[in-house]
Amino acid sequence: MKKVLYIDDEADKGWGSVLQNIFEDKFNVNKFEVVKQLSEAKEFLNEEYDLILLDLRFGEKDHSHNDIKTYGGYKLLNDIRQLDSKNFATPVIIFTASNKIWTLNTLFEKGADSYFTKEHPDSADDFDFSINNYMKFLDDIEYLVEIGIKRKKLWARRNKIFALADEKINNETIKNRIDEKLRIGYGLFNRKITDFEKNKLVFNNEIISFIVFWSILEEISKYIFQREGKDINDPDWIIRNGAIIQNADGSYFPTIIEESNIWSEEITQQINLSSQISAILRYHLGWSHHQIFSYFLKKFNNYRNKIDFIHGSNEAIFNNLLSENQDSKEAYKKSVSILDFIIEIIKSI
Repeated sequence: MKKVLYIDDEADKGWGSVLQNIFEDKFNVNKFEVVKQLSEAKEFLNEEYDLILLDLRFGEKDHSHNDIKTYGGYKLLNDIRQLDSKNFATPVIIFTASNKIWTLNTLFEKGADSYFTKEHPDSADDFDFSINNYMKFLDDIEYLVEIGIKRKKLWARRNKIFALADEKINNETIKNRIDEKLRIGYGLFNRKITDFEKNKLVFNNEIISFIVFWSILEEISKYIFQREGKDINDPDWIIRNGAIIQNADGSYFPTIIEESNIWSEEITQQINLSSQISAILRYHLGWSHHQIFSYFLKKFNNYRNKIDFIHGSNEAIFNNLLSENQDSKEAYKKSVSILDFIIEIIKSI
């Protein structure tokens, strides 16, 4: 972790120096910046941070009533979680004197990742609570720093794809569908699942994120093949660069290249997504058989089949359990890679 931003109008009452010592000592932070004014905080947020510590209430006005949605920290959190914010993916820990569940739920709904109960020295008479509060704070930091790095990688690729799609794709619906899937996949990954969900319900957010990201290829393929307005069984598959992959006159759908000899001698009407993408790679991007097999089919398509959430093979359905494919680290790496793959395809449009 390199940079932490601490926003609190009471930072100079001891909180700032204590927190700075904690981060420099336990987390080797290179840059710990303290901001006491909300107006100044907005300027600092033009820079990207690894972690943000944000006090909930600012000034006497916020302390004089209990409407959380009017608090300065709540409003700033809302700014941080705007899609175009540089710190949209940055983990945020809220500092609050309240540990009421409705207060915390409101903050989580607005995008906070965790909270720290800010005890006043005059009322901190429960030593066990203070210790547990502190230990939770350290655990949260360690977890959020790790997950924050992953979130930033995914979100940076979302921003890249969003910008490229806006430049290269002139169909507004397809552009919006791609961005919706990017946000859905990111949202699923970002969701912290409970042990109950993981162990009892076999829920794996990383794997489901990959499936959502994989499905973006569907939109891209239909756009490159100019399938708008065509029936699913329409035999004409023509790439935007003019390459005819298949039509009713007798050309066939070569999945990779001729020497692979893996397609039918007859015209195929319902072409699966893997074949669509393979044809785009071969006849639009100029990839070789080896490139397509090793980088797309083996790396992504085979993995999609392996995790077996959709389009499972007969062998998998009759012999494997879904719970046997729960490698979250591999799923995350594949999610990053599939987004990089999508970037390369959209660049070529």
